[in-house]
Amino acid sequence: MAETLLHNIAVLIDADNAMVHSVPAALRQIALAGRISLKRAYGNWTKEILSSWEPVLKDEAIHPMHQIDFVKDKNATDIALCIDAMDLLHSGIYDGFAILSSDSDFTPLAIRLKESGAKVIVCGGGNAPTSLIKACDTFYRFDGSGKQVSEDVTKSKKKRAQKDPEELHALLREAYESYKREDGFALLSQAGLYINRSLPDYDVRDYGVTGLGAFLEKYEDLYELRSSLSTAGPAVLSYRCK
Repeated sequence: MAETLLHNIAVLIDADNAMVHSVPAALRQIALAGRISLKRAYGNWTKEILSSWEPVLKDEAIHPMHQIDFVKDKNATDIALCIDAMDLLHSGIYDGFAILSSDSDFTPLAIRLKESGAKVIVCGGGNAPTSLIKACDTFYRFDGSGKQVSEDVTKSKKKRAQKDPEELHALLREAYESYKREDGFALLSQAGLYINRSLPDYDVRDYGVTGLGAFLEKYEDLYELRSSLSTAGPAVLSYRCK
């Protein structure tokens, strides 16, 4: 079951806190969620430290929003981004917002946007706080080189760290109780969407498997997995909690 594509996504970039090399990859990832209709990057563009942004701003057609520092070491840029976000929200045009930053100060903004019915995507680095990750609908993590952390994992010789599966088991049980049909089975695709909504940084590979179906097969004492033929495409998977 595919999620509906967003009609208009506003991308708001905190140039003081986002990794410039990650912007092209982040925009490609955001575009999978729907149409990007606005791209703005906020910063004091007179600062030498932001000079590396110019090629990216040009290549990706990003509108640079200049914000001077009224007082040294204060977050004037963050406030300007938040004010614009609320103005854009109340315009009624945008049904999705993407924030490129790892700054915990944007947690209240993400919460507020979600409360108003907008979908919130955050692209941040390894230092992104849990509060910001939990506040959004979807979180994409990028490393220092600008690559998405989940990319090229199979090519890496470094073993992927595995998470405790108990949280995933709990969500699978919750999804089953919510979506089970008269035959006692629930669609695995619906469970996957439920998990993605509950865990914005969810990646099933963090549990040592390549897919959610493989995870259930790994715990055959807890789940019964059923495959049904489909004339419209791949086989449909459903499951039952034992």
